Amino acid sequence: NFRDFSELRSLARALMMEAKLADAEGRHADAVKIYLDLVDMGDTASLGGLVIHKLIGMAFEVIGLEGIEPVLGQLDVVQLALLRQRLEASVARQEPMERVIERGDAYDSSNYGWLYRLVREFKDSDARTPYDVFFAAGHRSEARLRLILAEAAVRQYVLQHGSPPESLAALVPEYLSAVPQDPYGDGPLVYRKTDDGYLLYSVGSNGIDDGGQRASFIDATRNDKGDMFFDTSGE
Repeated sequence: NFRDFSELRSLARALMMEAKLADAEGRHADAVKIYLDLVDMGDTASLGGLVIHKLIGMAFEVIGLEGIEPVLGQLDVVQLALLRQRLEASVARQEPMERVIERGDAYDSSNYGWLYRLVREFKDSDARTPYDVFFAAGHRSEARLRLILAEAAVRQYVLQHGSPPESLAALVPEYLSAVPQDPYGDGPLVYRKTDDGYLLYSVGSNGIDDGGQRASFIDATRNDKGDMFFDTSGE
């Protein structure tokens, strides 16, 4: 129902303004809670729906996550724990993109019958399809969410222990229920301790670990160049 989505969009704008005001007044914890509400709105808008619903939901989610990124360093142990819990709940709620596409195919086949089958039969298999665009957007959204989740866990650990963990696996189960997987890779997000701290990143759209080579958001997620960090989207 696109009327409902219009109402959600108006609500999202109001929440975003409220969060920006809280942030400007130094009420970073309040701002983060509102941004997390936007992430939850995105989950609600997309759950059980078609590709269009998922894309709209991801748009809400992006607003929330981009708001969280610049204030992450202002949060204390309790606030980071709350952030982790809510982001992990978001990860658990999200459906695989393949399931969304299967539901969309079933809907199109049921509603458009022979025309849908004809289009599927003669579609150029080498062409970039709307589903390719959908997967690309989904990977960007998933990578951003999981990086912020992992970053919050590492930062909470540092605040409580004085130094970074040896690995993301060392954060399970006290700080993470499971090690976040990299939607662009074949395993978990990349994490390494360094002499002056740690590196935590996704390998980005090229699927290659570039050794922590920080790239712009466009390069890391669209141009197959460099790696994506939790705050890459702010560059």
